[in-house]
Amino acid sequence: MMCRKIRHINIKQRSQAVEIRMFYALILLSIANFLFAVYLITWDILSRRHNELAPIAEWTLYIIIDFYDMNSPYGLLITSKVVRKNFCSREYLATQKKVQQLLAKPGMIERFLPEDPSMVTMLRSTFAGLWSLNDTDERCQNAIKDAIEHPENYVIKPNMEGGGHNFFGQQVREKLLTFTADEREAHILMQKLNPMIVKNYMIRSLKEPVFGEMTTELGIFGFLLGDSRDKTVAYNVQKGHFMRTKLASVNEGGVSIGTGVFDSPYLIPIP
Repeated sequence: MMCRKIRHINIKQRSQAVEIRMFYALILLSIANFLFAVYLITWDILSRRHNELAPIAEWTLYIIIDFYDMNSPYGLLITSKVVRKNFCSREYLATQKKVQQLLAKPGMIERFLPEDPSMVTMLRSTFAGLWSLNDTDERCQNAIKDAIEHPENYVIKPNMEGGGHNFFGQQVREKLLTFTADEREAHILMQKLNPMIVKNYMIRSLKEPVFGEMTTELGIFGFLLGDSRDKTVAYNVQKGHFMRTKLASVNEGGVSIGTGVFDSPYLIPIP
């Protein structure tokens, strides 16, 4: 009731009106933060008592965070209407595994860099092997055949971002032999990466430290601003990084389910 009254206050001075609107948004944001904290505490308690709920907890966390980011009253208030109306679907599609697999096909990078073969070679050297499960060309069929014979070298991933629901080891062979046509459309085959294994400690709040073999993933935060009409780039800079470390013995490493943690690199200055 209080929020409704604040929302409908008639203020003539623009500065006061903005302050009232900000106050209204902050009240809603405080309520959202409280509910979010209750959710996290509840799921933490339930996932500790019932291990089978842990994977569900991680996926619901992704969904809640995405919904929270999109509907934050404070963010909606201060964000320009023009920006909100011009969401670019290309950036979202680029996170989909199927699009990544298509970009890894021979000849695809050349479409974007036709006059720079050295750059094409450098970019392609950073790609893992990615193959479609329903293409009939020799390249994909050879990869599928090899994956059936050596499933330990491959991963089957669904067409989504955020991790989870991947297939490893003998599951790869089983799925390749039993997938329906629709299921093949919804997944891709990927070369399994084998990062360096190191001895390390995993430290989590209110839990005993775990010492063992770990693997680490480094993520880079970047910022790119350009104009697709004339292909100009105004800004392309790196603005930070983060690391996630998980037990080498697990395939799916999740921070919220206890098999992974956020980490920090030890940076050595270059002489």
